[in-house]
Formats: sequence, structure tokens, C-alpha cells
Amino acid sequence: MGVNLGADDYVKMITQTSSAWYNTIVLYFDIFGDVLDFVTFQEMDKYKRDTGPYPWKNEGDKKIWAKIGKIIGFTGATGDPVTSYENMFKNQAKGN
Repeated sequence: MGVNLGADDYVKMITQTSSAWYNTIVLYFDIFGDVLDFVTFQEMDKYKRDTGPYPWKNEGDKKIWAKIGKIIGFTGATGDPVTSYENMFKNQAKGN
């Protein structure tokens, strides 16, 4: 009987294939890539058009602020349900 300090639990967590885990890891790598772009004076991801009611989602603004908001669960739908509702119906109309 050995002491593994919960290592088997960490292995299970890392090898988990749920979409929530995958999306979180992709988000963190995306933010890390933006930070590297900033540190190396490269062009960061920017919005090509206005995408929401928030000042950090206007054309030409950096996307990193929206990505950081996603870490704590703040998305466009979280703060502005009316726009989210309207966009849902626009997307459904495109599909028909």
C-alpha cells in the first residue's frame, strides 16, 4: 500500500474527456497565446465588428477581455439576455 497523495485522482481529472473540461483548457491556452502575443509585441486577436453592448466588444478592441470574462462565467448572454434572445432567433431564421 503506497502513498500517492491523490495522484490517481489527478490522472483521472486530466484524462477526462468531457466537453466542459476541453473548453476550459482551450480557453486557458487561448488566453495564454494572447499574453504571449502581447509580450512578444505581436498582433492580438481583435473584433472585426461590434459584437455586443459592452465597450470591450467593439470593432478593433482586443478579445482577451471577453475571454477573461468567460473564466468567471461572464459571457454576452450573462449580462445581456435580450440581445442573446434576439440573436437566438436570428440564428434560427438563418437555418431555415
